[in-house]
Amino acid sequence: MNPRHHPRRALVSAAVALSCALLLGGGLVAGAAAQPKPAAPHKPEGEMRWALYVTLAPAWFDPGDVAGFITPFWVLYGLHDALVKPMPGNLMTPSLAESWTVSPDHRVYDFKLR
Repeated sequence: MNPRHHPRRALVSAAVALSCALLLGGGLVAGAAAQPKPAAPHKPEGEMRWALYVTLAPAWFDPGDVAGFITPFWVLYGLHDALVKPMPGNLMTPSLAESWTVSPDHRVYDFKLR
């Protein structure tokens, strides 16, 4: 069935395709315009319970005595806060430090605590 032999069928097919494209495109634009405003960020409330199923060595509670493997750091992150800490999208995010300055030789860091 060559479209040259059936010009009406080709015209109807083109009209249907154009109508579908307009309806779908119009629906997407209308749907995008009708998006609600994002809600305000949720602030956590209440308490958080944290459980570890390991035997805790007393040295794990002191950051100066802990061995350099991953398990004690789970405990340290839960008990101690850092001046700055890495977060998604930012290598140095304020935590206990509100702001900080670094000397030109990178040997002295001054932290302003919150």
